Amino acid sequence: MSVSSESVEKTRKIGANIHSEILRRLALVTQTKVASRMGCAISTVSRLASDERLLDFCNLLGALEIRLAPPGCMLVDKNMQKSLMQMANLWLEAQISVFDEEEN
Repeated sequence: MSVSSESVEKTRKIGANIHSEILRRLALVTQTKVASRMGCAISTVSRLASDERLLDFCNLLGALEIRLAPPGCMLVDKNMQKSLMQMANLWLEAQISVFDEEEN
């Protein structure tokens, strides 16, 4: 099965973004806390973070189209996003109508 070079590059970019987000969160949360939460040594977390297989795993997540969201955030698919934007547009139109009526 042949895969286009664009598809491979897109997967690598997504994998790199996931990898960078994991490393950013690791720096924010700290290896000490992560190790404690995992019930392992800090050196284990350090090895995991620097292991080339972490990037491979992130590329796997990218190829599977799995995305990560930090706490307090959520991911929505394009249909949901479109629906939310349409609802927001309707709300704004209603607010503008009310504002216009109050001015007259």
